[in-house]
Amino acid sequence: MKSFRDMSMAEFNARFGNGSAKPSPGATSPAGRQEIAVHWQSTESTDESSLNKTEKAYLDYVKARNPSWVGVHSLTFKLGHDCRFTPDIFFIDDTRRFIAADVKGFMRDDAKAKIQVAARLYPMFTFTIVTRNGTGWHERVVRP
Repeated sequence: MKSFRDMSMAEFNARFGNGSAKPSPGATSPAGRQEIAVHWQSTESTDESSLNKTEKAYLDYVKARNPSWVGVHSLTFKLGHDCRFTPDIFFIDDTRRFIAADVKGFMRDDAKAKIQVAARLYPMFTFTIVTRNGTGWHERVVRP
């Protein structure tokens, strides 16, 4: 069986679907309740109006690298009760890695803790903290 990292987007969508949450026709649980099948939605996010100047500049940089998919504030990770982390930019790079990039001008303690917890809880994603480095970008990978 192929790892999801080794799948093309077409293979991923064929295996896991690309619709929204909807009931499976006729599916019932042992208790007789209708089960809900949740499918991953692979539509590109276009919520660029919510980004600041630094985040927009990094988004342009990511798009210039021609990723197979890019989303803006498109995925939220649940870290605990009433605690969530939403990366600024989420994309699939040319090696099919899922990159969750959080663009920072400066880092607060709670933001640093959240991204570290997310990296531990969701090791299948690559979490990066991105800062501007003169005219380029410094992308620091957060290890689980």
